[in-house]
Amino acid sequence: MKMGIVSRIVVLAAIYFIGGLLGRVAVFMPDSVALVWPPFGIALAAIILFGYRYWPAVALGAFFYSFVSDIPPDAFTLGTVVGSTMGALVCAYLLEHFVKFRADLGRIRDVTAFVGLACFLGTTVNAAFNAVSLCYAGRETWDELFSVTLGWWVPNAMAGLVVTPVILAWGAPSDLRWRPRLAVEALVCSAGLIAGTLISFNSFYVYGVQNFPLAYLPYPFLVWGALRFGVRGATTGTLVVSALSIYQLLHGLGPFVAHTERESLMLIGTYIGVLSISNLLLAAAATQRLRAERALRESEEFFRLISDSMTDMIAVIDRDGRRLYNSPSYKNVLGDPQSLIGTNSFEEIHPDDRAIVKRIFDQTIATGSGQRAEYRFLRKDGSIRYVESQGSVIHDASGEVSKIVVVSRDMTERLNLEEQLRQSTKMEAIGRLAGGIAHDFNNLMQAILGYASSVKDDLPADDPNRESLQEIEGAAGRAASLTRQLLAFSRKQVLVPRVLSLNGIVEETQKLLRRLIGANVQVVVKASDQIGLVRADRSQLDQVMLNLALNARDAMPGEGTLTIETENLQLDAPLTGFGPEFQPGPYVRLSVRDTGVGMSPEVRSHLFEPFFTTKGPGRGTGLGLSIVYGIVKQSGGEITCETEPDRGTVFNVYLPRVDEAPPPAAPVSPLPVKLDGKATILLAEDEEMVRTILAEVLEADGHTVLCAEDGRKALEIAFRFPGAIHILVTDLMMPRLNGWELSKQLIKSRPQTAVIYISGYSSSEEMRDIKIDESAIFLQKPFHPSVLVGKIREILNQNRTA
Repeated sequence: MKMGIVSRIVVLAAIYFIGGLLGRVAVFMPDSVALVWPPFGIALAAIILFGYRYWPAVALGAFFYSFVSDIPPDAFTLGTVVGSTMGALVCAYLLEHFVKFRADLGRIRDVTAFVGLACFLGTTVNAAFNAVSLCYAGRETWDELFSVTLGWWVPNAMAGLVVTPVILAWGAPSDLRWRPRLAVEALVCSAGLIAGTLISFNSFYVYGVQNFPLAYLPYPFLVWGALRFGVRGATTGTLVVSALSIYQLLHGLGPFVAHTERESLMLIGTYIGVLSISNLLLAAAATQRLRAERALRESEEFFRLISDSMTDMIAVIDRDGRRLYNSPSYKNVLGDPQSLIGTNSFEEIHPDDRAIVKRIFDQTIATGSGQRAEYRFLRKDGSIRYVESQGSVIHDASGEVSKIVVVSRDMTERLNLEEQLRQSTKMEAIGRLAGGIAHDFNNLMQAILGYASSVKDDLPADDPNRESLQEIEGAAGRAASLTRQLLAFSRKQVLVPRVLSLNGIVEETQKLLRRLIGANVQVVVKASDQIGLVRADRSQLDQVMLNLALNARDAMPGEGTLTIETENLQLDAPLTGFGPEFQPGPYVRLSVRDTGVGMSPEVRSHLFEPFFTTKGPGRGTGLGLSIVYGIVKQSGGEITCETEPDRGTVFNVYLPRVDEAPPPAAPVSPLPVKLDGKATILLAEDEEMVRTILAEVLEADGHTVLCAEDGRKALEIAFRFPGAIHILVTDLMMPRLNGWELSKQLIKSRPQTAVIYISGYSSSEEMRDIKIDESAIFLQKPFHPSVLVGKIREILNQNRTA
């Protein structure tokens, strides 16, 4: 049950009163001089532990004790009450406001302050009040004031040195953790302490102070208790020795029996004071050291936990550059951290960076200020890791720099990502440039091809200008091929994705590869039996396979092996170095591996850039791998390259796996009537030159052509035209309404109209919602007019046989 403050005051007053009764036991008769006055020690401990508001307990206890003392109640009663109360309050105040006193006495500063301010200075207040009250009451003469004050001061000081520390030590929390072995040790120490005290004070010692040093026989056991059991052990031991010493003295035994009681009082007081003060200081020093060691261990453990959990590397290096400590994270960069201790920290640094790092190291020691450095580690396997380090200095007792703490971060992955970002940004910029000019360029090429073909068809077979027109057509075709390659790289070409198996592509492509690569290169195919399906443009995947295989062939000028492998792959985490769009999940991996010359890191960093090539002039445009990169990215996949000089190269293509079967071929919708090779064609094209030449070509082939400059206009023409529209030829990218939306809306009212899509450019944003049917006919601009005519005739021929 929790006690109220009034109940506590009453209990403390009772304890004070009982302490006074115990103090009477230690009184020399007939002078009534006590050796130790416990009430003052109890009062001082109560105020320190519980606070100033408990002063009534001290006053009440002193008041009641005055009625059982040998001095009748009078003015001395008031002096005793005031002196006891004021003495305890003054001691507590001095300790609290001058040293921020801690009651556990675990610091040397607390012990010295307690002895100086409380036991010596503060007790003077109590002694003075009691001495003055005795003189005022006529119990003592004023001439004896100093002697009386000293007689009261010594017992109070002894109580402060013996009783108060015991109460404080056992009343405050302790760091000591009792164990069975420690308890046994405490019993042995106590037994030795008691035996030593009794032996030193036994009666066979002759009278006189010549035997005084023998009183310190129990002192080794006091030291044992202080060192092993801290302040509690020291104060308890002192209390035991003091009690036994006083008991022996009261019975006339021991070396402190003098001619007068006051002389014996001074001797025993000095003895107890020396034991108590020295033991308290020793215990405080031991406790302070133990706490410092514990704090150091906790700090070291805290540092170790931080060091072990950090990905950054932490090293401690002396002034000569030798490693004194390495955190576990060094294992991922330089190997076993323990094996590095004692080694020269500059040995792992790349030779080209050592001079710079050494200069920064010397500047850090000279200025005492840590500095930042970026350099490279050269590992034992020859690989390089890029590192960023920040140093901090540790000073010795003289203020000189003794050690340097270096916190390093492996920047290799970050620099690789930054390089990839720069590469991606550069390639995206080139892609935007390529896509930006592709639309107009392809339309111009379409017009050139169309008009050149039209003029050539109008010339006689023996006209010499036909050859020039053929050269124009050839040049336009080569320009169109270059534009298609740039569009493939920039991922702005129009794809017609289909669900297909990579194994089928590999099987069909390898026959062509064996003829293109030559007999000196062995082609090995490792296709998984349970390969998944992917959604991609078949013709574009053929180009990926062809470009990767030809690139591998060129990397093996002599003999070599080209290995093509397919397999299913479940990625649980994104591949390192790729963007957030490449998420974990099921993939199909196509690997193309060669045993060729490999590539250096410098070459690898430019691998997918357009027009970058290591081949000589005339041996390649440098667009092959950039095309592969664009096709793979546009198909929703990723491509990686693993290569080292003279160790070959492997390209890994990751394409998302789909869980659906390839759709059956869609039949061609029959036209409403049997045609004789002539049809009504709705031509929707926003570029006037292209629209004009295509209309001329189709009309020259005998068809009726309805022209529209955009999708909206085409729908209006279709709505007003009363007859059948057999074929829609539409550009995919047009203002107001694109070709895909146009075809959907037109087929709703004219479901038997066939559709031919044409386009020379697609922006990713515009094509996001366009889903061209796998059976649709698509022509990439620029195309020869005869190709369009042929597709229309193919539709008409299918109609005749329907």
